[in-house]
Amino acid sequence: MGLLFFLRNAPIFLLDLDVMFITEVNKIKKVIIGLSVAIVAIALYLHHHEKGFYD
Repeated sequence: MGLLFFLRNAPIFLLDLDVMFITEVNKIKKVIIGLSVAIVAIALYLHHHEKGFYD
């Protein structure tokens, strides 16, 4: 890959990289939100279970 080729295609390459980065960030955000919801749900379930909420 020559330097001229890179310079000519740099804007496209950087834009592509930016789009990839944005999608990665969104994936990470979804994972974090999913984990948070799961942890809260488990904590509530255990908390209610300890109190004998379902008995």
